[in-house]
Amino acid sequence: MKKYFFLSLAFLFIGLFAHAQGVPPGINYQAVARDGKGVPLAGREINLKISLLAGDAYGKSVYEETHRLITNELGVFSLVVGQGSVEKGNFTNVPWSEYQIWMEIALDEDGNGNYLPLSASRLMAVPYAFHAGTADQVKGDDGTEKTAAFWKVNGNDFTFPGPHFIGTIDSKDFVIKTTNQERIRVTAAGDIYFSGSLFIALDINVGRDANVGRDGNFGRNLDVDNNARIGNDLDVDRDVNVDRNLTTGGIARFNNTTQSTTKDNGAVVIEGGLGVEKNLNVGGAVNFGGNLDLSGILHLTNTTQSTTKDNGALIVEGGVGIEKNINIGGNSTVTGNSTVGGNTTVNGDLNVLGKGTLSNLTVSGMGMLGPNGEHVALFENTAGGQQDGIAIKINKDETTSANNFITFYRGNTVAGRIEGFDLSGGDSFNDFPSVDFSDFFNIFDFNSIFSGGSLPSVSFSGGSLPGISIDFTGFDVDFDPGSLPTLNFNPGSLPNFDFSGFFNPSPVISANGPLAQILCWSMDKGLDGFVTTNPFDLALTAGKIAAAEFCKDGGVTYGSTGADYAEWLPKLDPEERFITGQIVGVHGGRISKKTEGADQVMSITMAPIILGNVPKEGQEHLYEKVGFMGQVPVLVRGAVNLGDFILSSGNNDGYGIAVSPKDIRIEHLSRIVGRAWSESDKRLPIDMINVSVGLKTNEWIQIFQQQQQAIHEAQQQYQTLESRLNSLEARMQSSLGNGPQNNPISTSVVRNRKTK
Repeated sequence: MKKYFFLSLAFLFIGLFAHAQGVPPGINYQAVARDGKGVPLAGREINLKISLLAGDAYGKSVYEETHRLITNELGVFSLVVGQGSVEKGNFTNVPWSEYQIWMEIALDEDGNGNYLPLSASRLMAVPYAFHAGTADQVKGDDGTEKTAAFWKVNGNDFTFPGPHFIGTIDSKDFVIKTTNQERIRVTAAGDIYFSGSLFIALDINVGRDANVGRDGNFGRNLDVDNNARIGNDLDVDRDVNVDRNLTTGGIARFNNTTQSTTKDNGAVVIEGGLGVEKNLNVGGAVNFGGNLDLSGILHLTNTTQSTTKDNGALIVEGGVGIEKNINIGGNSTVTGNSTVGGNTTVNGDLNVLGKGTLSNLTVSGMGMLGPNGEHVALFENTAGGQQDGIAIKINKDETTSANNFITFYRGNTVAGRIEGFDLSGGDSFNDFPSVDFSDFFNIFDFNSIFSGGSLPSVSFSGGSLPGISIDFTGFDVDFDPGSLPTLNFNPGSLPNFDFSGFFNPSPVISANGPLAQILCWSMDKGLDGFVTTNPFDLALTAGKIAAAEFCKDGGVTYGSTGADYAEWLPKLDPEERFITGQIVGVHGGRISKKTEGADQVMSITMAPIILGNVPKEGQEHLYEKVGFMGQVPVLVRGAVNLGDFILSSGNNDGYGIAVSPKDIRIEHLSRIVGRAWSESDKRLPIDMINVSVGLKTNEWIQIFQQQQQAIHEAQQQYQTLESRLNSLEARMQSSLGNGPQNNPISTSVVRNRKTK
């Protein structure tokens, strides 16, 4: 990088002009720019920064400006300090009279704004003419003050109202001091502040408001035609008549102790309205003949407890209308009905001894209830008896799937519900005809079958016992033999049988009768079993449906987005980590990703609808949720087709593989998780699919069928071989002609075959 040196050729000049011209705002500076060898740099553009430093060469910069110049043919350049591009400060505010001023020259060689300081030199006598110029303007050649330009300390004359004044011409405060302390300040905005007392011998006229921070003592009358604001106490010994508004910044105290018994007497009587901006404290009783409107807070400090409606700190004989919320810190006793149109906030407990009927109930809490402080509502039996917890009643005789006993939400989305159950809620019975099944029995008229005839009858006579009568005077004896009992039987007569009117199907076989409705419904559903010509069968079937609906209706159904039944199972290794969909082996009730030698293989579930074997609180990290039955997600490697068997990979890595039904073998049984109910994305090496677990599958049957087929084929092969062997044996015997007993080779063959 080139080094430039600057050699000053001229002194600094400053011209001082008297009167109106003032001190020239600048310092002339001229120098020659040379390179490192001392050769002048002719016609070159240079960038300079001039900095004025207070105190010494390393002092604080009080003014900075930049110049962009072009040297002449001799390398000379000129500039005026104070007329460059200002970077910092104000040239007219340089403290010439308070500090020694140094001027630093810095060069920007490349024009990128990085200035390299070259030299700093102290400014000597000539620049201090800026300070001396003021003294020259204050005094003339004869030492007297120039009254036309400045005010004199011994009075002034020949003044002109326009140009002659004491004050500032810039936006600054004007300050008057005595003993070097500020006494009066006139702000740039025109406000006047007195730091001491203000004594006025004669009248004071205030065109607008007058604010007095301390006491105001008036020897004569005080007439206020407009508002009067008093910042402190106002003591008035006589009457005060205020025709306009009276504004008091401090306390207005009335020492008169006259008691008030009506609105027309007392220490203060106000004929018109009274507006109170803030609190109103009354030591005695307050009687309002009219309405009391309070836009602020009404605070009653009386602490008298209330035990009935006739005592307490506040007693209201009439009704109370409350536009918004009412908050009660203690107990609230209402002897009559209470109707609250708005919200009610109870900071303490709400005890309802009687029955509470709520048309709408919304519970919004901070989750601070329950044994662990995590619930928004807590229902607790504090009596210590055997009563149940919560009862939910739907005011209907029959419940259907349209009735939800409990609905669970996550945000505004339904996560699950407990709903009513009805048998006819399925696809097959939801539109079963509403018929009167008694019509099917009315088609048989049993009274019209029998006519005439009489039932058998029996009549019985008991007879009489023998009797003897004796007349002793005439020795006359009479004997009565009596009579035997008699039984008379009337066999009756047989009835006449007439079946012509027994079967009358007209009530049910009309075009729109119950039979036609059921037949149309059954044909529409493809239920041919309902189509019958036997009215007894039809009536019995329809009756069974109605009875089943009646007996099984009224239960509840649990609905959720979950898809399986699961249980928490403990980990074999407490430090082992699992993720959803991994295949695990169960070893004596504990799980591990090691499936080799496991009792059975299962999968970590994602969203079970039922979750059992919940661990103790704080022990969840020692367990995982394992799917037992239903649809669970499983992580698989490779392609999976619908219906494939999902097996553990055999690598103890938590992944599964697919085996098609035709390739399933008996050695696969211990590794089967379930059947694939979804296909994998063939583009992905690893995917998560839906697998049915715990459901009845046909893998055992398929394997046994394959084994049976293999055994059958082996038996056929054996029978074929045995037949061929018998044929071969016979041919050998025939060719030898001696029989098997003389042929040791054939005999051994036969014996070996029979012993196997």
